[in-house]
Amino acid sequence: MEIGSVSASKQKSTAVTIGGLSVDDYISMFLWDEKKYCLESPIKGLVSIINSEISNVKSDMKVKRAKYDDVQRKLRAVNRKQGVVSLQEIDFYSLLQPEDMVFSEHLVTLLVIVPITSQKEWLSTYEFLDPLVVPRSTKKIYEDQESALYTITLFAKAVPNFKDRAWKKHFQVSDFMFSPEAYERRKQGIQELVHDQEVTKASLLQWLYGSYSEVFSRWMHVVTMLVFSESRLRYGPHAGFLSVVLVPSMDNEGKIRNALEELTGGGKSYWNSADSEDAFALMGLVGQTDPYHYVSFSIKVV
Repeated sequence: MEIGSVSASKQKSTAVTIGGLSVDDYISMFLWDEKKYCLESPIKGLVSIINSEISNVKSDMKVKRAKYDDVQRKLRAVNRKQGVVSLQEIDFYSLLQPEDMVFSEHLVTLLVIVPITSQKEWLSTYEFLDPLVVPRSTKKIYEDQESALYTITLFAKAVPNFKDRAWKKHFQVSDFMFSPEAYERRKQGIQELVHDQEVTKASLLQWLYGSYSEVFSRWMHVVTMLVFSESRLRYGPHAGFLSVVLVPSMDNEGKIRNALEELTGGGKSYWNSADSEDAFALMGLVGQTDPYHYVSFSIKVV
């Protein structure tokens, strides 16, 4: 006799099904799949087949998970550069738009890192660092706790002199040169990564739902074999067995256990079948049966 202690939610899951049935219904309506597992085959052979099938699922899982993790890793690397607080490490492309930069035959836009406490000085002096600076061309792009990032537009031939004078006032002119082509490549690359993540995640979830159904079904076949093997060892090969699924509530499980003890002769000693070759192989997959005077295996469904 089997008592399945099923811890079920109030609402049956619609996302995960086993052969089109909810997990609860599949357990309570379980039927042996003779097409997959011939009833005349030895238990040890059936366990070997199921073990091989589960190993294949694990191998597929590693491959699919590695593919998903690779996409996640690449996205995290991009997000890490975008989310870095320090201006010394941040990816400037994540802060800029093409309209922030001016590039023509004669004009160029530079990026200048200004100490957070020197912003007023920057705003009041940048136009005088070189006569070829475009008036009112500076714009604050970003700031962290230590520095602020400004753009400045000037004539290209004035860049060396401007850098020298800015450095003397502790304004750091970055060597970064904005490239519209690089900006678009980066943007497209991120979009492709996000798309790959969505596609890979959807594919992985679909595979997981299907594989869960297959693995759970195989697990139930193993549980059935374990209960059968235990019953034969305990009551003999010619005894009549009744296998049932019980769904007790938390409040009455103890009462049901006591009633089953009385029905099955609770005073008798418990037969330990761990020395059985079949039972030992089965326990390697699903664990031991519960220590009662009847054959019991608890199934907890989250």
